[in-house]
Amino acid sequence: MKYCSNCGKEIFDDAVICPMCGSMQEKTEQKPVKDKMNVAWFIISFLWWWVGIILYFAFRKSNPQKAKVCISGTISAFAVAAVIGLFALGVNIIDGVFGL
Repeated sequence: MKYCSNCGKEIFDDAVICPMCGSMQEKTEQKPVKDKMNVAWFIISFLWWWVGIILYFAFRKSNPQKAKVCISGTISAFAVAAVIGLFALGVNIIDGVFGL
């Protein structure tokens, strides 16, 4: 899959016209994105969720794949925080009920 050069939506590799915005696509070879950098962007976004949100909006149009990695790191950080919070809440409830 590649991304539309106009709107940034994901389109098929052989697409000549973007089905979302109708813009003509150039026949250019896209450079593969390095996996190590994607991991770095994910970790940065995971550790500092607010940076992930800022990076998402910064990369949203210029590099949609990188933007997707950044927002995934931010969402993952919120999910982990929610699980830890629910676990801590459960421990407190059990402690209060049983007096452990």
